[in-house]
Amino acid sequence: MLIVDSESGSTTCISSATAKNLTGMLLGRFLVGTGLGVGPPVASLYVTEISPAHVRGTYGSFIQIASCFGLMGALLIGIPVRSIFGWWRICFWISTIPASMLALLMMFCAESPHWLYKQGRNVEAEAVLEKLLGGSEAKATILELSNTDRGGEANTIKLIELLCGRHSRGSTIALALMDKLGRKALLLCSFFGMAVCTVLQVLATALSASNPTAFYLSVGGMLLFVLMYAVGAGPVPGLLLPEIFPSRIRAKAMAVSMAVHWVLNFFVGLLFLRLLDVMGPGPLYSTFGAFCLLAVVFVKRNVLETKGKSLQEIEIALLPQSPF
Repeated sequence: MLIVDSESGSTTCISSATAKNLTGMLLGRFLVGTGLGVGPPVASLYVTEISPAHVRGTYGSFIQIASCFGLMGALLIGIPVRSIFGWWRICFWISTIPASMLALLMMFCAESPHWLYKQGRNVEAEAVLEKLLGGSEAKATILELSNTDRGGEANTIKLIELLCGRHSRGSTIALALMDKLGRKALLLCSFFGMAVCTVLQVLATALSASNPTAFYLSVGGMLLFVLMYAVGAGPVPGLLLPEIFPSRIRAKAMAVSMAVHWVLNFFVGLLFLRLLDVMGPGPLYSTFGAFCLLAVVFVKRNVLETKGKSLQEIEIALLPQSPF
């Protein structure tokens, strides 16, 4: 899937670079956006399924770091766009390089052993696990998979079950998480820090615009907000999502959760300025802060710490408890 996404990303960047009219440009941008929507969650799912439990968080955080470097690189490359005619086409051509590299290098990567097992290719799955984890760990993982994963039911899950079936409590948790040092601790720190930053913004709006303190509170609060977001709320979803979902629903659940994530991101960006005009900065930032505090309470009560646990251990821990 990652190879297909990388190849399509390279192709769509080329189509944008060679666009002759607005329709061609919009089509290319739509296809690039689709690829960007598919790529990160698939990469997170892949990293989660091939990584040993004790380094899964570290490897998962590399995706967020790579995304940040990619954004900074894109901004730097785009600096000459105002002074050099047609530079935007060069930007698109340059973006084909990492997409093509990913497509090429993914051909040398191992297939997900969890996916192989779900397809009934147990021998191949065990061979990949031996390569990734070693012989003893591979046999133990295969045994755990056989106890927790029912291959015959792998494709019977319905999307409605993700919202109102027995897997719904994993589904709602999955809307806001990923990791590095300890998923739950990072999320609590991140959301609480973001709430504090919104308080700084509210205080800044209460002061006169000519007051230098208002400037420092506003800018400092914004920078700290971005920092606190990058600590937890930003990187955590891509890792914790595939960790907490049972293997039989993991792919579909990831698709639904990330779709909701990007749709809500879109509406936040679309409506922010309108809400700012209607509500004013103080009430609007207070609302954001309230949601951050609600997130703290939600994480404290509902999120399972997954650091250092195998996917099978997490799945067993999240199984509904029998009343008997």
